[in-house]
Amino acid sequence: MTKKIFKFTAILICFLFLVGCGDVSQPENDAIKRVDEESVADENDVVDWAMYENNEFNFSFEYPAHWIHRESWLDSQINMILHIADENFMGGPGDQTPLSLSVSTYAKETYEKPKFIDYGDMVSVLEPTEVGKIFVSNIAADKERYENGAPEWSKDIVYLLELEKDEHVYVFEFQYYIAGCKGRYTPGIEQEECFEQMEVFEQENIDLIDKIISSFKFLG
Repeated sequence: MTKKIFKFTAILICFLFLVGCGDVSQPENDAIKRVDEESVADENDVVDWAMYENNEFNFSFEYPAHWIHRESWLDSQINMILHIADENFMGGPGDQTPLSLSVSTYAKETYEKPKFIDYGDMVSVLEPTEVGKIFVSNIAADKERYENGAPEWSKDIVYLLELEKDEHVYVFEFQYYIAGCKGRYTPGIEQEECFEQMEVFEQENIDLIDKIISSFKFLG
């Protein structure tokens, strides 16, 4: 089963996934400052954190320091300015896929909300399963959750966050994949353990998303 939710505007990502996702180079850019040595972890947090700063669009946020910048993902997405992911993002067939984050910027007057397609029929546009009102850097925003697939089998999860400031819209798209348990294990102890692990994996990603969002701020 396909492990990604396709967008009408992002079909070429599939091609890049095959030929370019190994590109993890991080070219220098005066508009972008990455303070990889800076640890922003909580006292009881075992994850080291780094800071991403974008001086062109004047914002920053924190993310796990072991995440990798995947420059090749930007080639077909003219509005995408950043794609970062867990170092084990690629995974393998049937594996759970750790969290990734893409950040895109749009002119407010031309922005159109992304559409997430049901990969079961490639026709239906998915509606959010959850919508939460939050404040990010003192700006009200909707945090929407999209699910594609069946919880007991496998599903893609996307959290979409849109921030409007001045003449721009900033779109944060968090995505991860849950492999599911049915079909992988016969009913019994193994399957029960799988469901427990799936719940832990889900909560870890939700907590990580919330922590990244809470660190976001506009500069100046």
